[in-house]
Amino acid sequence: MSYEVIFEPSAEEDLRQIATVEPRVAKAALDIAKNLRDDPYLGDEMRKRPRLELLADCRRIRFDESSRRGKPRYRLVYRNEPSDGAPHIVAILAIGERTNLQAYRDAVKARVARPG
Repeated sequence: MSYEVIFEPSAEEDLRQIATVEPRVAKAALDIAKNLRDDPYLGDEMRKRPRLELLADCRRIRFDESSRRGKPRYRLVYRNEPSDGAPHIVAILAIGERTNLQAYRDAVKARVARPG
């Protein structure tokens, strides 16, 4: 089965910004999006955190360019829709750096803009 992967407008903008600075990281994010078409459960479940409660039903993937060593610097946050266990859409909410929880804060903004 193949799942539909959509980028929220804010995630598209995130990807464009990353591509201008780190094109290999942007390519890695696009590769993840392709893989999500086959497996919407690829990422880790989000846990409840203060001020990030809206992401409790989301998933995240830690990533970086393939040649980089060390902890991945970026996060891709997405939500399977519907979230009842039989999703048909994977909505990418945000792609950003892990520093200061930036990707997660951007994902919360996307969820507020488009509740689901």
